[in-house]
Amino acid sequence: MNARFATILFTPLLFATQQAIAQPRIDVEFVKPEGFSDIYPSGRTGTKRELDGTLEALRKIVVDAGSKALKTGDELKLEVLDVNLAGDYPPSQSLSREIRVMRNIDWPSMKVRYTLKRDGKVTNGEALISDMSYLMSGSSCPGSEGLCYERRMVERWFRKDLH
Repeated sequence: MNARFATILFTPLLFATQQAIAQPRIDVEFVKPEGFSDIYPSGRTGTKRELDGTLEALRKIVVDAGSKALKTGDELKLEVLDVNLAGDYPPSQSLSREIRVMRNIDWPSMKVRYTLKRDGKVTNGEALISDMSYLMSGSSCPGSEGLCYERRMVERWFRKDLH
């Protein structure tokens, strides 16, 4: 293999490896999610498939927000202890046709425990992340984006508390 060909072949691989190393490391664990306050987006109860889908969407929200807010080399271990999605189901609705209604008294929240390793220092903590004014925010929530209120809440927490 000539040197020029090897450079062309391996330079993108080396760059991709450096990019992966440069990102903060974020581990998310959901502790007993079947007991969370409000985790099923389509009703008071749901299937394992719905639960897994919601957990994966929340994991992606946390990792995306953390990747933007944390520093290169940071390590975050986040244990999600409870989730209450934005909105609720009015008790008058029949169980066969549940529609999540957004009201200012049903804000999203997550209870978390975390360990952040940064610059050789370890910070442990617990937090109740919430957005009581989620409906009063100036930015809208696109209908096609799932868990958009939860996304905005988590992004705000990272910017405010874990920057």
